[in-house]
Amino acid sequence: MPSDSTSHRQSLHRHIGTLGVLLLTLSIASPGASVFQAGLVTFKLTGTSLVVGALLGFGISVIISLIYAELAASFPHAGGMYAPVGEVLGPHAGFVVQILWLVGGPTTPAFFAFGIAGYIHFLVPLIPTYVLAMTAIVLATMMSILNLRTNSWITGAFLSFEVIGIIIFSGLCLMHPARSLGEVLLHPVIAGQSVAIPASFSTIGMSVVLMAGACGGAGTAAFFGEEMCDAKRRIGRVVLLAAIIMPTLVCLPLVLFAMSASDLQSAMSAETPFADFIAKTGGEKLRQVINLGVAASIFNALLACIIGWTRVFYSTGRDRLFPEGISRFLVRVHSRFHSPWGAALLLGAISIAACALGERFIYVLSSGEVYSTALIGLSALIGRRRRLTGQNGIYRTPLFPMFPILLLLWTVITIGVSYEDPENGRPGMFIWLAVIGLASWYYRFVLKPKSWSAHIPSEQPLEPLV
Repeated sequence: MPSDSTSHRQSLHRHIGTLGVLLLTLSIASPGASVFQAGLVTFKLTGTSLVVGALLGFGISVIISLIYAELAASFPHAGGMYAPVGEVLGPHAGFVVQILWLVGGPTTPAFFAFGIAGYIHFLVPLIPTYVLAMTAIVLATMMSILNLRTNSWITGAFLSFEVIGIIIFSGLCLMHPARSLGEVLLHPVIAGQSVAIPASFSTIGMSVVLMAGACGGAGTAAFFGEEMCDAKRRIGRVVLLAAIIMPTLVCLPLVLFAMSASDLQSAMSAETPFADFIAKTGGEKLRQVINLGVAASIFNALLACIIGWTRVFYSTGRDRLFPEGISRFLVRVHSRFHSPWGAALLLGAISIAACALGERFIYVLSSGEVYSTALIGLSALIGRRRRLTGQNGIYRTPLFPMFPILLLLWTVITIGVSYEDPENGRPGMFIWLAVIGLASWYYRFVLKPKSWSAHIPSEQPLEPLV
């Protein structure tokens, strides 16, 4: 780090334990949003291929999480993966990963905000959905400035309602079986012109990619590496717990629904197949209650997402990636709540701007980011061999080097699937290549002359805020 980085004396406090980080991680991943938002999109696009996607996506998400666990335990850093990538592959690669996360991060709150707007628009039909989405971001941003421990219990309470909604939905599906698991697994179908037709291999591949994303999120525990007590020893355990709990809560109800929809063609063609199924089997009042519960669960994901990504923005200020004025604003920490309020406000403002660009732009951008996982996989592979990760009692990914190699193979597959999608994935890939080019230029001409590198915080208790 440049010597003048010491001028940023404000710091995050280590004051949250295993349960608090687990609740925040599961809330960011959001099983409710993954089922009723991402799962809904996957079902409408890929039909009962969703079942194959769920089973394979479960395994893929666990593999990715195991790698995140080792890297997060070795380098507990508010910036997530950019510190381990920078330490193992060099500051240039670390900076590129950080820029990919900084550009992509604000689109996630915007995605969740539009999901909330879609579920509550029926209550206030005269207000445009983008206004509802922006309002949700403003509210979540204000709440994110509260103490992290307080927010962990708030998000935990919301999370309990998510789980209850998933249990009710799964119970309705169990009570109305229409076909066997073997039928939906071995003979996947998608919506045709008038009847369901067999799913193609590319459709099944898309389902796997989408479900792997829906089941993921356990690695976001790394966002809280600087505020977790004894992070090197505990954070790997949190990632592993989240890696099992999250995909279980996501995959089970989606597989059960594919087995329960009485008319697959109608369900796959419907605008709101999950809500229609709930109304048909549980009544209209239950549908309205579930809709509000889903909106609440997506708001919880929005809140937790802003809390987590705020730490990433904070780390860029602390590590002085950008000009002095921006860096000083990003490291402003609340004197009472010990939260990085400057980073939260900037993240919220950028997320609102992303809403103004529309859902289409958000989906294109999120579909094309296939590059950071390659750098993360290489870091896990090389870091162990260089004895930079998984050492001295810190969490170690088992069966090394199998999982890092599988992650690299998965990256190749996602690149292929994204390229085969000319409407979303391919344009998104080219946008991200341009982002990588600009990030490399900035590093070469701005940061490299300063001998810049990420700051790895001490595991010892940090100074009181001033």
